[in-house]
Amino acid sequence: KPKIGPFRFICNEFELEIDAGDIEFAEYLWSDGSTDRYNILRDGGLHWVEVRQGKCVTRDSIFIENPVIPLVLGPDRNWCDSVSQWLRAPEDMKSYRWQDQSSNSSFYADAPGTYHVTVEDTNGCVKSDTVTYTRTYSPKLDLGDDVSICARMTADLGTNEPHFRYEWSNGSSDPVITVDEEGIYILTVYDEVGCFATDTIKLTIDVNALPNILFIPNSFTPNGDELNDFFPFSEVINQPEYRVRVFNRLGEKMFDSDKGTQFWDATFNGKLVNEDAYIYIVHYRGCDGINRTQKGTLTVLR
Repeated sequence: KPKIGPFRFICNEFELEIDAGDIEFAEYLWSDGSTDRYNILRDGGLHWVEVRQGKCVTRDSIFIENPVIPLVLGPDRNWCDSVSQWLRAPEDMKSYRWQDQSSNSSFYADAPGTYHVTVEDTNGCVKSDTVTYTRTYSPKLDLGDDVSICARMTADLGTNEPHFRYEWSNGSSDPVITVDEEGIYILTVYDEVGCFATDTIKLTIDVNALPNILFIPNSFTPNGDELNDFFPFSEVINQPEYRVRVFNRLGEKMFDSDKGTQFWDATFNGKLVNEDAYIYIVHYRGCDGINRTQKGTLTVLR
C-alpha cells in the first residue's frame, strides 16, 4: 500500500516531491493524472495516489495546508526624472521589516535604490520581496520659435539629436521633416529607456509672399480634370506687384492678369487656344521684398 500522507503544513509557493513507494508490478495514478512513482506537488489541498497490482487497488492521500502570503512589490523599473511609488505589503501581517528597519505595512520610495521587505503572518509563515528602481533624466527638446514661410516654399522642422526615437504628429519617424502645409506640428522624442520629451511648433504660410525664386510650371493641361487646369497657380496672390502675361509666338497678348482673373485657363476671346508653345512674363515681389520678373516658355497641352 502507498504511504504519502496524511498532512503537511507548507508556507507560500513550494515544490514537494512525493514518493508513492517501490511497489512490485505496480501501476500508479495520481489525482493530477500523473502515472509515475514520483510526483511533484505545487498546490495546497487534497492529493491522492492510487496503486494497482493486478486486480488489487489501494489508495493513500495527503492534505497540504498552504497559506500563501500575497506579497508582490512589483517589477524592477527605471523612472524618468523622479522616483515616486508607494510600496505596499499585504495588510494584517504579524510583522513587517523594510530595508531601513521600519515596520509599517507600506513604504514610500522617492529615490533610486533597492527596496526590500520581509513579512510574517499569524501562521508563522515568512515571505520576502525585493524591487530595484533606477532613474534617468528625460531628453531635452526645443524645436525653436514658430516659423512663417512664403507661399510655395518648404520648411525643415526638427532636431538631429542622436540616439532618439522620433514620433511626429503627422506620422513621420524622421528627426527632421520637410513640410509645406500650414499647421501645428508636434514632436515627441524617446530615449533608449523610454523617457521622452515633447515640443510643438507652428508653421504659418504667408500666401501673399512668394519665394525669391519662383517655380513656374512650363506646361499645363486645361482639360477640366481639376489637375493643372490653370496657369501659373490656382491660388489668389494678394500683392499689388503680382502680374501674369502670356503671349503667342507672334507677340499677341493671350492673357493679362491685370484684366481680371489671375489664372489663365488657356482661352482667348472665349475660345480654347491651340496646343502650342507660349511666352509668359510674371512680375512678383519675393520674400526679401525685392520686385522680380521671370520669363519663360509655356506649353498648352490637352
